[in-house]
Amino acid sequence: MMPRKGWEEVRIGVMEEVQMAKFSQHPELAEKLVATGDAELTYNNECGDTYWGVFNGEGENNLGKVLMRVRSRLAEGQAA
Repeated sequence: MMPRKGWEEVRIGVMEEVQMAKFSQHPELAEKLVATGDAELTYNNECGDTYWGVFNGEGENNLGKVLMRVRSRLAEGQAA
């Protein structure tokens, strides 16, 4: 199955909203995320994903960046 047209342009924003919804629906997880303070979050993986995460020390870590933005939004009291 092919991604929808223009997916590359919207996927980070979509992921941020999905993660915001997830953490908004699970306050115990939101609390843990906010408790990480200003720590850099990195999605390390073994599946070779260098777009969303880091594999063998290389990658864009876009999921980590999304989670840090979600953390900021939650800490500021913003809802989904």
